[in-house]
Amino acid sequence: MRIPSYIFIVLGCFMASTAPPGAKAFQDAQGAGTPEIISRVTALEMVDLLRGFGWESEIIEDNEGDPDLVRIEFNDYSSWLIFKDCLESAPPRCSTLLFFANFDLGRRILPSDPEIMNKYNDTKVIGRAYFLKKPDQDSDQIGIDFRISLAGGVTREHLILESRKWESAIDAFVENFHEEP
Repeated sequence: MRIPSYIFIVLGCFMASTAPPGAKAFQDAQGAGTPEIISRVTALEMVDLLRGFGWESEIIEDNEGDPDLVRIEFNDYSSWLIFKDCLESAPPRCSTLLFFANFDLGRRILPSDPEIMNKYNDTKVIGRAYFLKKPDQDSDQIGIDFRISLAGGVTREHLILESRKWESAIDAFVENFHEEP
């Protein structure tokens, strides 16, 4: 059975008129062109973005010429953002962002701890857990990191969505390790 072509025209008009609420506003906000593509950011641009989430953020300048470090605080957690794969420019523009946070374990790492850490890493998609042994201290640390790559370019919206995941990654990490022995 052959379907008349005018059916597809009517169907297309119907689908266009039933776009989800906000779709037109989103398209209008993007303008007639394509969205801005970001392949590198500066520390200042990231501080502005993170502050938009209500996170306290400040640049810690490195006097050795390396890219800046950003200190981030939210929900009583302190974390950091370091920049990798940077152009030697002033300020450095970087394509890899690495969020990380370290927490005092309150004891030495036990032989059973790597199994707990591996189980965590096997079940979580966002954030990678790790150990930090501190030979000069009475206890070791555990931490989590989360990488965002801008290589090849991403939209600003994608960068925002990915950066927001850092909060839930830390929450899941802390919740998990509060429960473990």
